[in-house]
Amino acid sequence: MIIQQSKISNYFQRILALSAVVSLNLAISACGGGDTNSPGNGSTSSSSSSSSSSSSSSSSSSSSSSSSSSSSSSSSSSSSSSSSSSSSSSSGATDEAWTLATISNCGSSDDAFSGQRAVIFNDGNSLNGNVWSHVRNFANEFQNLSRNINEEDYTLSSANISADGSCSGKKVHSGTWVKKLANWDHQHSNGMTAGVRKNGQPVAFKDIDRIVLELKINSDKTDIPSKATHASKYGQILDQTQLDRLDNGKLAFALTFNNPGEQAGMNTVRAETYLEIDQMQYADEWIRVEIPIENMHFWSGVEYDKDTMQFADVQNNTTDILYFNPETKGNDGPSNYGNVIRNILWPMWEEINPFPEEDFKEMNISIKTFEVRFK
Repeated sequence: MIIQQSKISNYFQRILALSAVVSLNLAISACGGGDTNSPGNGSTSSSSSSSSSSSSSSSSSSSSSSSSSSSSSSSSSSSSSSSSSSSSSSSGATDEAWTLATISNCGSSDDAFSGQRAVIFNDGNSLNGNVWSHVRNFANEFQNLSRNINEEDYTLSSANISADGSCSGKKVHSGTWVKKLANWDHQHSNGMTAGVRKNGQPVAFKDIDRIVLELKINSDKTDIPSKATHASKYGQILDQTQLDRLDNGKLAFALTFNNPGEQAGMNTVRAETYLEIDQMQYADEWIRVEIPIENMHFWSGVEYDKDTMQFADVQNNTTDILYFNPETKGNDGPSNYGNVIRNILWPMWEEINPFPEEDFKEMNISIKTFEVRFK
């Protein structure tokens, strides 16, 4: 056993006395080595402008976020849905309610939306945002990936856009999004930031209607460790309660609106939803996810100390950035999703020798439509 149980008990008794020190150190925990919501130093990034909508515009930057807006008056080439169901967090249903529906005729019909929107992707030649990846630049950290680190889909670049026969030949972006399970350094191994503006200006939360995301989970390149695998691999250092906090063994992404001028540690207001989708149930099917703005989890503070806010109290706050990151999602609730083992064991992590072997959630998805729609 890597850590004796008696040592665990004694250590946690010491934590109460060290709480002031811990709170300082947790700042590092949330930032994940500087990559929680941005590429950080040493990442590979690429940015591009999308021309998929008849009247959309964008600009991109390397480390903050691109600023994009779309006032398209033409309807989106979204698809009709054959069935729908509600999905929500077991510990915060009113904070994270969103809907999922299967799509019966991808690419061949229209949902008739004609309002303004920020288009991140919609049958275009590039993602309207800034994508980044740590995988190749920190190769020693990613040797346990299921495939060679030089596979192009780990980069999330526009080179991964192609016509998809399963969606009436529409162009889709396909990529493998990676989240670490053990160490928080480069825990978001790749990800994306996208600009969200209305008429060229930051938009108030109350003026956002919803996020619309149409995607397909590609089973051939998706590799997500199960809860049983977590127990087998990490059961010597995590008890069952801690294992339940880590991850549910399902596809998960965090979508987070942030305020203009965001900097690490600023007490800004953010809106966030953690999607969790059963990759076995929806394997190789086109699905449509809709996230109404008022059902997102609003919080202020910093990532390691989130204070929940009510939509009515923050609806006039503005945003111009949307983060889209691969994630873990356990049973901690919306204020504490996104754990890796180092979060759960901190500060005891520093005494583990050797550190646990790294494992990854590899989630390969094709994106057909990714939009923020305005009221």
